[in-house]
Amino acid sequence: MLIDILRKWQLEYVPADRIEHMERTAELAQELAFLHHLDAQKAYLAGLAHDIAKDKHDTELLRIANEQDLINFQEEKQAPFLLHGQVGAHILKEELKCTDNDILFTIFWHTTGHYEFKDWAWATFLADKLEPKKIEADNDLEPFLLTAKKSLMTAVNQFITWRINLRKQKKAIIHPMSALVLEKNK
Repeated sequence: MLIDILRKWQLEYVPADRIEHMERTAELAQELAFLHHLDAQKAYLAGLAHDIAKDKHDTELLRIANEQDLINFQEEKQAPFLLHGQVGAHILKEELKCTDNDILFTIFWHTTGHYEFKDWAWATFLADKLEPKKIEADNDLEPFLLTAKKSLMTAVNQFITWRINLRKQKKAIIHPMSALVLEKNK
């Protein structure tokens, strides 16, 4: 089973604190999907796998992304940490032999979301941003979780808008896919 293979891989290649985040994300993704009568099993699995490449160095992320043609936007070259989803999906497919394209697509785009996400994938997207330790670290996130329990897409739109505004204030890179998600969700 993929979950067993993933857990073994995590123990070898992923730091313990990252595994804990991935488990919290998986649990919250499953809860949100269940609340909205969506595919909780897929949301859980995507949450459990979403950050398998997060701790790779920028140079390694960039190297793998270039070799595998995983770069979609110039901003990803400027901020290679944005590539951890793409590289993670590649690892999941090639090394862990995941064949579920919906899971792979969700992990590929979990950082920004994607306007072609399946409904359950939004539960994983939000769970990554709103898991308990992240809310504990930043109380500004809690209203998004409360909204997500009522409406995933309202929470997605509010969260992405908030994050874009925050990044504008900091004069930080804004991934174009985030803006596309908002545009397509109007």
